[in-house]
Amino acid sequence: MTLLLRLLTAKTFCIYLICCLSNSTINAQNTQTKFGKNRVQFKSHEWSYYETDKLDIYFYLGGQEIGKFIISEGESQLDWVEKTLNYRLDKKIQILLFNDLDDVYQTNLGLEDEAYNIGGKTKILGNKAFIHFNGDKGALLNEMRRSLLSIYINDMMFGGDIKDVVQNAVLMNLPDWFYPGLIEYYVYHWRAEDNHRLKDGILSKRYRKFMRLVEEDPAFAGQSMWYYIERQYGTEALKNILYFARINRSVESGFLYVLGRNMKETMKDWRLFYQSNYLLTNGKKEKINPDLLVKKRFKKHKVQYNFKLGPYGRKLAYVENELGRYKVRILDIETSRQTTLLRGGYKSTAKILEYDFPLINWSSDGRQLTIVHDKKEKTYLIDYDLQEKKKTITPLEKFQKVLDFEYMGNNKNLLFSAVNRGQTDIYTMYKPTQRLQRITKDVFDDLEPTYVEGGDFKGILFISNRNNDTLNLKGNHAYNAMSYDVFYYDLLKKRETLARITETPNIREYAPMAYNQTHFSFLSDYGLGSGNRFLSQIDSVFARYDTMVVLNDSLVINPSIPIEVLEASPNDSIQSWELLKVYRQIGRNWCVSNLERGLIDQDRASKSNKHLNLINYKKRRCVYIEKIKPTLVSDMIRHPSALFKNNKQLKESQSSLIYSNYNEDSVSYKFLTDYKFKEPELEADTLPEPLEPEANVDTLSAIERLQLQYSNMDYRQSAVMPYQVQMSTEYVVSQLDNSFMFTPYEPYTGQPILGMTNMNPLVKVGTQDLFEDFKIIGGFRLPTNLSGSEYFINFKNLKHRLDKHLVYYRKSELDFQGSMPPVWYLPIISKIKTNYLEGTLAWPFSEIARIQISGAWRNTRTYTQATDTFSLNTAPLNNNWGLIRAEYVFDNTISLGLNVYDGLRFKFYTEYQQSIDQKEGNIYVFGGDIRAYKKIHRNFIFAQRLSFSKNLGTQRIIYYLGGVDGWMVPKFNYRTPVSETQQYAFQALATNMRGFPQNTRNGNTNIVYNAELRWPIVRYLNLQPSSEFLQEFQLLGFADIGTAWVGSSPFSDENPLNNESYENGPISVDVHYIRDPIVRSLGYGLRSKLFGYFVRADFAYGYEDGTWLDRSFFLSMSLDF
Repeated sequence: MTLLLRLLTAKTFCIYLICCLSNSTINAQNTQTKFGKNRVQFKSHEWSYYETDKLDIYFYLGGQEIGKFIISEGESQLDWVEKTLNYRLDKKIQILLFNDLDDVYQTNLGLEDEAYNIGGKTKILGNKAFIHFNGDKGALLNEMRRSLLSIYINDMMFGGDIKDVVQNAVLMNLPDWFYPGLIEYYVYHWRAEDNHRLKDGILSKRYRKFMRLVEEDPAFAGQSMWYYIERQYGTEALKNILYFARINRSVESGFLYVLGRNMKETMKDWRLFYQSNYLLTNGKKEKINPDLLVKKRFKKHKVQYNFKLGPYGRKLAYVENELGRYKVRILDIETSRQTTLLRGGYKSTAKILEYDFPLINWSSDGRQLTIVHDKKEKTYLIDYDLQEKKKTITPLEKFQKVLDFEYMGNNKNLLFSAVNRGQTDIYTMYKPTQRLQRITKDVFDDLEPTYVEGGDFKGILFISNRNNDTLNLKGNHAYNAMSYDVFYYDLLKKRETLARITETPNIREYAPMAYNQTHFSFLSDYGLGSGNRFLSQIDSVFARYDTMVVLNDSLVINPSIPIEVLEASPNDSIQSWELLKVYRQIGRNWCVSNLERGLIDQDRASKSNKHLNLINYKKRRCVYIEKIKPTLVSDMIRHPSALFKNNKQLKESQSSLIYSNYNEDSVSYKFLTDYKFKEPELEADTLPEPLEPEANVDTLSAIERLQLQYSNMDYRQSAVMPYQVQMSTEYVVSQLDNSFMFTPYEPYTGQPILGMTNMNPLVKVGTQDLFEDFKIIGGFRLPTNLSGSEYFINFKNLKHRLDKHLVYYRKSELDFQGSMPPVWYLPIISKIKTNYLEGTLAWPFSEIARIQISGAWRNTRTYTQATDTFSLNTAPLNNNWGLIRAEYVFDNTISLGLNVYDGLRFKFYTEYQQSIDQKEGNIYVFGGDIRAYKKIHRNFIFAQRLSFSKNLGTQRIIYYLGGVDGWMVPKFNYRTPVSETQQYAFQALATNMRGFPQNTRNGNTNIVYNAELRWPIVRYLNLQPSSEFLQEFQLLGFADIGTAWVGSSPFSDENPLNNESYENGPISVDVHYIRDPIVRSLGYGLRSKLFGYFVRADFAYGYEDGTWLDRSFFLSMSLDF
């Protein structure tokens, strides 16, 4: 009991006292149907790990090289996090490294069971994080920083031991944007693409309020808020807000102490800050020509990407994604008609979404669209012939993961960026035979390859984080994994060196492509901002002199021969020598755009003079297509020096545009373009400091400079050790609860009443192993009068595709029965002990569908307490039942907030129960539960549910229709008769039927339909009250209709509702009623969180036998269906 009181929070205990003082019997409610997503393991991994003083890096086959990279970076990243937050963590951190994102979602990480009673649960966050490699080591480092920051900030805000975690989880209510936004800001600071995304939202009035952005993307909203605070109040303000929020357990206090402004005022300041700066800078930009926009209006709530313009510029292929469910589509630009070629995936808010796959590209002649598609751990090349309307599917088994691909001027040769053994390189492939040629082979990441061909050049343009232009370097090399530049590989001369087109540290270049017969282009954040187009031209310039010596039997270049020996030649060994001029390829670049909206992507129609531009414009993604302009010097955009702090910095940044591809040990050759920039008309310090990163190359924060400082330490060898299963606490639950735990059925005692436990304290602890493959959950529940007990233990093995569950449950309770005339006329008190053992096997077909089979044994033993001679002589009753149950479960719903969903879920089940003691005792049950949720607008939804169940056999289950789940003060209708012809063995509830008490109708068959309008009004209006009760406040309108009956139909004469017998001595009268077996109700409700529990208050008007009943009130604690 002492342990119980310690685990109960103060607020939970208050509710417990209220329930006890109500002095009313609160019966246990019907089990709420569990649905939930699945994880499908197509293959199992054997894990090993590297170890340092502060980190364990776990990896599996194919990830050892990436594991070495992470462990070489790991402790430097920890130092960066500790210096950034000014906080030290003593615990060792475990990093789980996955070879790709698909492997993450074959594990059970983050997979949780559904719970309808959400109060009193404390999640133990621990010191574990998982990261995945997508072929980009820079992105991998960012993901690692995000994971480390999450662990550190959780420890800062909620404490390191379980006592602090439980206390702070109850008392601290963080806004949705606070925590994820801070992590994003520390990892990425404020990038040019972030700035342009917010700019479009502010100027298009999509984000009229800060909370509107929070609703759409809490992490991005928080990132923008933290950037505003740092710009206005300094870097230390961030740390100080964290500190005061932690010690006061209030974010509002942190803002008031540090900023002198409350959160509401700060949100207004946030909008004024961005709006004024965007209006100031937008007037200097080139406007978008609306006549060039593609007529197709893409949906705002979906993401479109991988736009590919057909070779003749008449068709546009792209991928559309809605929270993980994607479609590959082709749009006819002239008619706006579109065709869907491929569908896949499913919607989920729990998954990390990467808007890269599937990959698509046109064949060189435009007759077919090729798709690289992953399915069930395999990669396929799908060719859609648009003329013959056929598709050809070819396995692509050469790569661990394909990142990008393109045709190389014909239909037989493909160009790939792909991952093998943790290394990202460029490949070419002869398609008919899948013969590969590897272009690069080193530790650097080579991405976004594109085939370029012009009058005097033919090669591959790509971006890479390499610091060396020499191909195929062996071994490890120190380099900045987060800095990508543009490189060119000459397919004609096939040199061992590359042409370096750019060298711009910490400035993003992307989307390289052929522009015309003399130039190619790429997009860059350099100088003028996010997504400006740069043109580039290959040129050859003098690099050095090489010494060629002709010997008697050979020819040597740059031999170690003194110059005086050469000058004395010819002689017996040397025939002649001479100096040869050596040239190298360089890129000459200049910017040719300065649009009001940054370019997200670009593409070119290879057989027409058109190119595609993708932008965010007026609240949605837009495509505009224009003709390729002649590359004139006059197209060059001047870089205003007002964007730099001084002219010296301007000159330095100009010179960084063009770098040669040649580097010697201590010499770096840099070449400027031939074009000279004019000096600005105004002094730099006379202009206001611009907001946009596009207008300030030197806006590197201290964080970013620190990131560079810690780049790529040498790998320190660690022994590879196999993983051994280790368990840790996942969560602790201390709540008030009155639900059935594992079975919806209770023994039928012969009287129509559910004599279950009251609203009693439940304590539950969940443990799991590192990979969440094995889970052990145990708990107990004690009644308020200590007259019984419940406890259970649940073991789950989820390691393989076939999930296995094993549950043992024991319950002991007192049963108070009335007299049994004419046998006995005094009350009888019995002790009922129930033992329940269940095993379940579940086979997932996909992430949203599964079949599961359960087998169970149930023993119920009833002891009559010896209070008189009758009970003394009553023998104990012992009942044993066996059960087999099969279920098909589908669930593609996504959460739009607490108690608000979108999508469809359903369950169909059948079961067979057999009495072990009586061979003739059996029950057959079949039923279903279908729930559909439709979003009306944002998080305002329409929810529907249809539930039905029927049982047959020599014995039956009685369903009591009426009431709601989690009803705190239930009422029972004793006037509704129970059929005496049915051999009932168990009893259960049929809900929701608001407006009526339990047992309004009963029988062995029931059907219930519920319809609800759910409106989380506070979140819908983008309000931000400090109270959690107000934040989660919801309005509800509902309609219920249902019935339960015995016989072939609700109107059958067998239904006891329609018949009643009266006896008086020798006289017996049977009365037949004409009553409507179907009941209906309408009403409204209020919902919110109170002390961590989801509390429901419903006001219902029942309609029975043509009459509206008086309003009834239902108070309950549970999420809705």
